[in-house]
Amino acid sequence: MDELFSVISRGRSTFEYREDRRVIVEGELLTGHPHYLIYAASIQRWQSPHEHESISDAKRREIIANVGRYLARSGDDFDVQW
Repeated sequence: MDELFSVISRGRSTFEYREDRRVIVEGELLTGHPHYLIYAASIQRWQSPHEHESISDAKRREIIANVGRYLARSGDDFDVQW
């Protein structure tokens, strides 16, 4: 997690994760705890112009951890559906 990143909310349960590339992270807003469910399977490929590059399992876990850090800043917790 050494890279700079940003997370932008794109609705109630969709996030755009950015480093030097972008990926959409899908999830679900829940009632109660956890507040969000992140769908790990939604993190497969970077967006254009890097759409031909797949995302490794290690990178997927890093992205999820970083989205989790973003959620934690506003007091939200999450779980992951693998």
